[in-house]
Amino acid sequence: LLIQIMQQSRNMDEETSDAVLSNADALLRIPLQRLEDTDARVRARALHTLELLSESRALPPAQHQEVAEKGLQRLADKASSVRKGALKLFRHLLEFNPFGVPSLSRELLEARQAELKALLEERLAAAPACEKEAPIVIETETEAQAGSEGAATDAPTKAPDDAETPADAPTDAPADDATPVPAEGEPAAPEEAKPAAPEEDADTRDARMALEAVEIALKFEAVMREKVAEINNLLGSSTDSDVTEAVQSIVVAHSVGLHGA
Repeated sequence: LLIQIMQQSRNMDEETSDAVLSNADALLRIPLQRLEDTDARVRARALHTLELLSESRALPPAQHQEVAEKGLQRLADKASSVRKGALKLFRHLLEFNPFGVPSLSRELLEARQAELKALLEERLAAAPACEKEAPIVIETETEAQAGSEGAATDAPTKAPDDAETPADAPTDAPADDATPVPAEGEPAAPEEAKPAAPEEDADTRDARMALEAVEIALKFEAVMREKVAEINNLLGSSTDSDVTEAVQSIVVAHSVGLHGA
């Protein structure tokens, strides 16, 4: 069911897809939580579920890092069946990774990252400046009433008749930076609407999305690279399944350019 939901979300519009993926993410919490179960059979089954998600390419790219971090902790599990499942998950995450790069070599990923950053900066610098639009004036009856009430509130209080006022007393002049108060019955000055920012062109958007994918791939590569040492240690295990699965895992890691394999 989880695999079907994640696969079908690709053919939906963005709003519907986000809602469906939100529910799918809640379902993904279940196998991730079962990795901590006290029963080894449940832990092994949870790893198998994650393996199927990876193989069917139903696992979103952003979730590969979390699945790798939590799932590959089982490489040190006390049960051989669980360790075997973790080694299989390691291979599947590498073989069916969704990042669209020929290699997970960190050097190549960082070079691709720098190339995309330069391309994106070039496109943003070459983008035409946003043309200034005429301000949109919206005048409503409510604003006119608010201006009238504000003028009445701010009006100076008349001095009593018996107050002594020197004939030559200076009259207070309004400050230069004072905000003019609208006269009674005059509507308040309308605010100018800001022009909308221009949308990105397709090439710039594609470059930005490619850069985001490479940055996610770099985080994923860091997690997988750290696990290579653990897998190398399993080559000296006294359990046959550990050795067999570890050899296959090292071969796959080497084929995708993972450092240390």
